[in-house]
Amino acid sequence: MSRDPRRPLDVDSRGVFNKFGIRRRDRKHLKGGKHYACSYFVIDLDHDENATAALLAYAESCEETLPLLADDLREAVEAEGGTLAERFNDLMERRWR
Repeated sequence: MSRDPRRPLDVDSRGVFNKFGIRRRDRKHLKGGKHYACSYFVIDLDHDENATAALLAYAESCEETLPLLADDLREAVEAEGGTLAERFNDLMERRWR
């Protein structure tokens, strides 16, 4: 079943759709860059009740190839205080100072 792109999405829609536009800070999303026309999947760390499970699953999946990322994702999930989004943002700020 395909959706008519001219028709607005229902607020309660749970299917996949093109909701976000992503721009990379390294500009590799531009034409000629490695990530030109790549697709991305966005998780709302503030409101998605599945975000914690998704981060932990991704951490497990990337453990061997991206161990620092796996550690960071687990740290954001397991840290004390604040929301998941706040802990994740705090971790990113500490990493990129």
